[in-house]
Amino acid sequence: MDRGRWRRGAVSHGMLPLLALHAVNEYYQLPWKPPVTISLLTANTLIYLRPSFLDSLLLFVDEVWFIPHLILKLEEFHKEKAAEKGKKSASTPKPMFLMLA
Repeated sequence: MDRGRWRRGAVSHGMLPLLALHAVNEYYQLPWKPPVTISLLTANTLIYLRPSFLDSLLLFVDEVWFIPHLILKLEEFHKEKAAEKGKKSASTPKPMFLMLA
């Protein structure tokens, strides 16, 4: 077994218990315990640990990896929207008090 490589779904358990203890300690020291914070911490921990019952819901990293053509499509979409917005604002008459300022 090669310890230097990450297997699909593998989790490193080296510092995880220490980090979990630290996070719980910091959370319990707060005077007001926000429920959103604990729910986000729990969700992130579940996603990181990736228990088997979540396999049907979570995608693997290589399934959601960097997809350049989608990023370029999104960039083109934003440019088109900005151009349309510019044309629309240029064609609408401005009130006189805005033109004097």
